[in-house]
Amino acid sequence: MPKFTKLPHAKQGWAHELLMSVVATSISIVLTFGTAYLLEQQQKKSSQRHMAMMIIHDIDESIKQMERVDSILRLFSDLQLSIMEGKYEKGISSASVSLISCDPSFVHFAETAERIFTSNVDTWSTIGKVNFIDNVSS
Repeated sequence: MPKFTKLPHAKQGWAHELLMSVVATSISIVLTFGTAYLLEQQQKKSSQRHMAMMIIHDIDESIKQMERVDSILRLFSDLQLSIMEGKYEKGISSASVSLISCDPSFVHFAETAERIFTSNVDTWSTIGKVNFIDNVSS
């Protein structure tokens, strides 16, 4: 804090001390908010990467589920075709059991990506990349 004295040369010292206090305070503010900004940006990048990895994993799991459903539906179609052509060698009751076992309704798709984007509006600003969001949501 500046020292107040009544000496004639003390005005210069007081002004100098005030200027130094203002400069020191300004540097302190810049360092505080600058450091906080840099840490926030680093955290945001980390969150973006984590969220992108979760979404990509969800997409991979959905693709695996679709492949399972596709194989079940192909099996169902082949079974129906063999029954219709008369090539099915077992009895009709066995055919109905086989057809029922081809039910793809037990397959459930992961909804992580959907929940991420619908549960929190901040997610849109965290991801930040519009092209990425468009590709994931379509």
